[in-house]
Amino acid sequence: MFTRIVKIAVLMAGLVGLAAASAYISLTLLIKSEDAVRVPALSGQDTVYALEITTGLGLHLKIEGSQYSPSVPKNHVLYQEPAVGTEIKPGRTIKVVISKGTRSLPMPNLIGLTARQARIILEENDLVPGKEAQVYDRRVAKDHLISQFPAPGILLKRGDAGDLLVSMGPRPVVYRMPDLIGEPVERAVDRIEQLHLTVGQTTFRRRKDWPTGAILSQDPASGHPVQQDRPIHLTVNQSPGRGASDLSRPRAVRFFRYRLANGYLKQRILILTDASGRAGVLFDDFLKPGDVIWLFVSEDPVDHLFIYADGELADTLDPASQLPLHGMARFEVRNPGG
Repeated sequence: MFTRIVKIAVLMAGLVGLAAASAYISLTLLIKSEDAVRVPALSGQDTVYALEITTGLGLHLKIEGSQYSPSVPKNHVLYQEPAVGTEIKPGRTIKVVISKGTRSLPMPNLIGLTARQARIILEENDLVPGKEAQVYDRRVAKDHLISQFPAPGILLKRGDAGDLLVSMGPRPVVYRMPDLIGEPVERAVDRIEQLHLTVGQTTFRRRKDWPTGAILSQDPASGHPVQQDRPIHLTVNQSPGRGASDLSRPRAVRFFRYRLANGYLKQRILILTDASGRAGVLFDDFLKPGDVIWLFVSEDPVDHLFIYADGELADTLDPASQLPLHGMARFEVRNPGG
């Protein structure tokens, strides 16, 4: 009787153990089937696409290196590990090797591009900008390529250098600087314009033994070679008055000439600017009837010029239209820079 009970107990224990093992195996397979993902096919795919696929599956992508390949384009996956179809858990890493493209490639055609564009194209093709020379060329725009070496289409290895010949534009016209010393400022400006030069920094200094408005000094000096559009700096024999120091800054200027009416007595002439709602003094001095004032006004925005004679408004100028609002015959505007 006891033996029979023992056999029954052992049989029951075996059945319980078998059921537990079966349940464990089933649960393990179920969990594994739910957690595991199959490694996608990444070989031949663009690296951006491969990253999007692996990220979507909860996997990580790691680039292990790069190699040249005659068949797989540059920046595409060459090899992968694990292999396609392998089951792995989310969060695991797929290692890939990226193609560097073919080792040889034709030299791209860079002629006519800017030097900056040419360098970018060379770098994108794993080529190195080599020697770069610059020459004047009237047919090719400044900073554009005239020639290249090697010529377009020549096979190169990645890492080789390409030499560039860059245009500096047309050769500048060179003039001999005229002698402006002692010239009236209006004639000096005319001569500067005729040579296609521009007036640069203008300063004022008073010499009683020289005529008012005469050129006291110039830079460059007479006889020096000067290129077209080169700024010419002048010192004019004229009392600067208050606020004139601002006019000597090295910038493009406009010239305004104001001639006093005929009469018998000196007048105090005050010329003010209104720039963005702020007043500034351009000229303040006593002058004789018939005297001429040359004003050198920078190209900063100026709303109006106001001319006062002995405290009374005599003229107003709108620089935008370059026409005086009053006294048109006595007020002239000149812009030698353009």
